[in-house]
Amino acid sequence: MDEEERREQLVRWMREHGEAVLHLAYFYVRDRHMAEDVFQDTFLRVYSEMDKLRDEGAAKTWILRITANLCRDRFRSWVYKRVLLPGDENLPQGMAASAEQEAVASLERRRMLDLMFRLPLMDREVLIYHYYCELKTNEIAQVLRIDSGAVRVRLHRARRRLKDMLREEGSADERRSHAEAGTDG
Repeated sequence: MDEEERREQLVRWMREHGEAVLHLAYFYVRDRHMAEDVFQDTFLRVYSEMDKLRDEGAAKTWILRITANLCRDRFRSWVYKRVLLPGDENLPQGMAASAEQEAVASLERRRMLDLMFRLPLMDREVLIYHYYCELKTNEIAQVLRIDSGAVRVRLHRARRRLKDMLREEGSADERRSHAEAGTDG
């Protein structure tokens, strides 16, 4: 593959998989600017290691694996551990919904994101790959380099934990409402 073909391939992959890379990076690092840095680093690495990819059909999982590894490296870094991670006001621009949808979904999305970020990384990452990157179980297994059965177990466990957290949060809200009603009446 000559230099021009490599550039064209990179541009094609950025167009096809760039949004998934940016979303995945954001859900790992939870900062728009850092996610954009990961996006750039990912495609720099993709460009430099393009010849290592043997199966064109596996490009998406290969690119997402690179993204995940770069994000994990940032988690381990001294600088990242000292950064105060902001909320979803730093979502990448492409993730913003229409004004009507935003008004309706803002509180629910924030609540779900907060709960999801309280999950252990192993649980959170399978949910991210499944729901946000829209990968199938076997594709998640390729990215994480684990068995498909392990992916299904992690998905089941993560969904159950998230459901339990939602239930606990709902119970706490209900108790607060009853307490407030008792003090008002």
